[in-house]
Amino acid sequence: PKPILLDVGQTKPIPWAPEVVPLQIVTIGQLILIAVPGEFTTMSGRRLRNTVKEALLASGFPSEPEPIPIIVGLANTYTGYIATYEEYQVQRYEAASTIFGPLTLSAYQQEFSKLAIALASNKTAPAGPQPLNLSGDMFNFQLPVIVDLHPIDTPFGSVVSDASGPYSAGDVVTVVFQGANPRNDYKTMDTFLTVEQQVQGNWVTILTDADWDTRMHWQRKYEFESLITVEWHITTEVQAGTYRISHFG
Repeated sequence: PKPILLDVGQTKPIPWAPEVVPLQIVTIGQLILIAVPGEFTTMSGRRLRNTVKEALLASGFPSEPEPIPIIVGLANTYTGYIATYEEYQVQRYEAASTIFGPLTLSAYQQEFSKLAIALASNKTAPAGPQPLNLSGDMFNFQLPVIVDLHPIDTPFGSVVSDASGPYSAGDVVTVVFQGANPRNDYKTMDTFLTVEQQVQGNWVTILTDADWDTRMHWQRKYEFESLITVEWHITTEVQAGTYRISHFG
């Protein structure tokens, strides 16, 4: 192998390369989604697909319709490139970036084969060790939000432009809020917006920013002010009733 420029596997106390790698297989009918945490070369991908397919069929997975294994990445984490043993010897870019060595692909084939056998046999595969949660220890070289301002007579969260219903299926409801820079809070595992329906006097959330029917647009105004526009694209499945749109930031 080429000389090591930066030994990411030896960085302490926070590793720069994954020490525990999550693996996953998902089936949708005959589609076999192999969730890989790295970039496989063309030949590596072919070999892994063949390994998974052979393991499935040998363990009783239906052969009709023929299973179609698909490499899906990048998934769950990132481990760089995965080259074949032969490609690793040549040490071109992908092989030189296969950080776990020449038998990396073999390791993936071995563990994905175990998952495939468990899947076809309807058995639970051992969970194995849990990956480290380093979400609070990541390097971030982006400058924070320096300042957020709002007009004197328009506090944060104020409605600048309200909805003007009634609305029907196919319409787009648009509400503009006096907001702040979304980088203040990325709302991880949360939402920047909700669409709520009034049900027996209570407000029930029916949509968030994770839904295809909602949009959120951030617009900078006067350098340090922000306007947040929330859109709701009404579909035919929406029931008649009273609704409201909320923004969080």
